[in-house]
Amino acid sequence: MPGTDVEPRQDRAPVPVPGMPQRKRESEAAPLRAWRSARRNRHVSVPLAVPVAAWTAAEIMHAFGMGGYAGIAGLVLAGNIWYFAPRKWTGKDGLPRWPEVWYARASAAALWLWLWAAASAGPSAGPLAPLLVAAATAWGIPWYRHKRPRGMKKRERLLRQWQAFWEGHAHAWDLGGSRVIDAEEKRAQIRLRVQLQPGRQSLQHAKGAVHLIESALQDYSGIGMVRVTGAPGNASQVEVFLKRENPLRDVIEWDPALAPRSVHDPAVLGVSETSDLVRAPQRTNAFVNGKTRSGKSNHLALRLVQLTGCPDDRQVVIDLKKRSARPLLKASAVDCVITDRDEARDMLRMLCAEIAARSRDWDTGEEQALATPSSPALHVLVDEVNPLASVTAGTAECARYLAIGASQGSGLEVYYEVYTQYGALEESVQTEQTRANLPLRACYATETAEHGAFALGDGWKHDASKLEEKGEFLLKLGPRARDERIRAPHVPHRLLEEITAANARDVKRPPRLQLWCGGEPSGIGGLTWQEWWDRRWLRIDPALRSVSPQYAEAAEEFGEPEAPSGSPSAAAPPPGEDPDTGAAVAAAIARETEGPDLAPTAAAEAAVRGTGTTRREKFAAALASAAPPGITRGALAEASGYSPSLVSAELKRLAERGAAVSQDQRWLPVPGRDVLAELLAAKAGDDALLHLVS
Repeated sequence: MPGTDVEPRQDRAPVPVPGMPQRKRESEAAPLRAWRSARRNRHVSVPLAVPVAAWTAAEIMHAFGMGGYAGIAGLVLAGNIWYFAPRKWTGKDGLPRWPEVWYARASAAALWLWLWAAASAGPSAGPLAPLLVAAATAWGIPWYRHKRPRGMKKRERLLRQWQAFWEGHAHAWDLGGSRVIDAEEKRAQIRLRVQLQPGRQSLQHAKGAVHLIESALQDYSGIGMVRVTGAPGNASQVEVFLKRENPLRDVIEWDPALAPRSVHDPAVLGVSETSDLVRAPQRTNAFVNGKTRSGKSNHLALRLVQLTGCPDDRQVVIDLKKRSARPLLKASAVDCVITDRDEARDMLRMLCAEIAARSRDWDTGEEQALATPSSPALHVLVDEVNPLASVTAGTAECARYLAIGASQGSGLEVYYEVYTQYGALEESVQTEQTRANLPLRACYATETAEHGAFALGDGWKHDASKLEEKGEFLLKLGPRARDERIRAPHVPHRLLEEITAANARDVKRPPRLQLWCGGEPSGIGGLTWQEWWDRRWLRIDPALRSVSPQYAEAAEEFGEPEAPSGSPSAAAPPPGEDPDTGAAVAAAIARETEGPDLAPTAAAEAAVRGTGTTRREKFAAALASAAPPGITRGALAEASGYSPSLVSAELKRLAERGAAVSQDQRWLPVPGRDVLAELLAAKAGDDALLHLVS
């Protein structure tokens, strides 16, 4: 009748689908199923099976007159158990568990004596039969008490309680016919394994009933404390987690033993509600958002204590807030710490040049390059991207370089991790293309639930504004998302400084990073990118120089900087012009459509060629002395000190002048041609052309 709620019938079994493959276990023979059941319940079946097996063995040996052989074999076996028992039954400290050792020794000795007597005289002779029953009973009681699963009675009582709860409410939840098949109680939560009706109910039905389950639990588990996930390996089962309190309430201490030893190993991000370590690959871009004081800076510190311990990774930290700069500078572990926006812009531009050079010259024979200590991965961690790349406070140029790097760098071991308080595009990275290329998402506590969608997507059902503890976050990696909360280990500045300093001291890596784009002119003060990188510590904020041993070393090597505020960038606007308005914005928009302006000026090229005489001579000598089948680009770079990109440029000039030839990616000089003279002639021609142009 209309308006009448009629309960669907649940007493009819689902109709089997024709041709559906039956599970292998259903077709197994009865003896095999019985054997599997005995193995699962060996705490009961073993004491019952021992007297039957002993009687059968004694009867067979008596029938064949093997009493003497049985005695000898049993003596050897009992002697071995007597000797090796202290080594077999040991505790975590390596010491013998003596009660179990003497139990095993006594069991072996008793069984040997009875088998010897029963095989010689017959198992039914005299008191042997009742003696076997009495001995098996006395032996089985301690076996049963020791082998019976711990907490079985408590778990069975817990299961009955939750089965009654579920059956009393399942019809109201439109889950009639489902039942609880397992229950487990942990420190702060209950886990229920629920069997749904196959073909009629699924995980989506159970998730849709979460609000009703919360209502039925009343004050046992509050709103947001019930979670439903699929059961591994069975689509007709679900696991329901009921929390009475937040299991992540206690602070989690960082254990240095968990740190990876290579950038190819996964990193620890935190601990889940079920006390499991949550790991994620390090070779991926990341987007981290959350309100202030939610734990983002701790996330950055956790990443650095792990990355600095990897010899095949180098780190660049852009920290315009300068909050994390001091401990990192004191520890001397991070390769570059930037606190100035102009310096950050030049660094992002250099990374685009590095990506282009790696794409051109780093040929590993694979689609994905793999980092090594000599060609390490580069991780760029931007602590608060708003003043760097947002519409309101950043620059279009920084946003453009960040977009290029995020889209092209992953295949060449250049990765970006962006941290922001508010994840909207105009307040963070400006374009969805950039954010889409940051697949690992960590969302800390936000002001409203809608703010979590910036990182996790609109389809995410969890409310990031209800994260309770500092350091709690929700995690998503590409299409895979974890339904549970995670809390990151606490890494205060003192611990950050201590661990990164130890990593700087203990990790073996090349003393100086050799850039693939190193020989290319930077367009900044007539320096190459390698020279600009090597002098990076001279450009740090004057307020931080007193705590930076890197600055003292760079000043001793290169001399004190002429301009304390840093070298002017070729991309900087004219004096008095706001970089966010007027002609600067128009120029940035024009460059958006034309791609990155990484081409050096002619003056910069001439300055570079004028400073490489010694390396040029080494390069010419290595090529001139090459014998068939020739010398590789890598060998030329190692012999001369040139970067791979500059080696390619010099070889191209020689090939155009007919002074060098290539065969199977190896190079040989042309007989009768002076390699050094040809290089100098090419330089003189470039200088003459530059003079005419100027």
